[in-house]
Amino acid sequence: MEQVDAICKKFKKSCRLLRCWHGRTFKNKRRLEGGIKMEVILTPENEASLRDFVHGIIVDEIEKARRDTSIDKRVLNQTEIAKYFDVSTTTIREWEKLGLPHGSVSKQGKFYDKEECRRWLLSQKR
Repeated sequence: MEQVDAICKKFKKSCRLLRCWHGRTFKNKRRLEGGIKMEVILTPENEASLRDFVHGIIVDEIEKARRDTSIDKRVLNQTEIAKYFDVSTTTIREWEKLGLPHGSVSKQGKFYDKEECRRWLLSQKR
């Protein structure tokens, strides 16, 4: 473990998984910063555990990205719909004058159905 600690102090970024899985094996070798090679051997159970761990991280990050980009939301506010179409809010207001479908609830602002707006935009092709 002393060797692992020494390597991890020198190569902090590359050794995060190494500390968690010290003494187990990967099937392939990984080159660390500075040209040091290391081989880690995992039992089938530990390999499955590592795969589950990495899978969980990937799923969490994908869900976070979907939330951040409003992919799962159907109804968006003006800023979100502008971001969805990669235009400014000024452009959205101009499109409203041309017939972009939207709604509002009292003074809470305007809301846009992403699919209706997409269909409207596609119908505006010249």
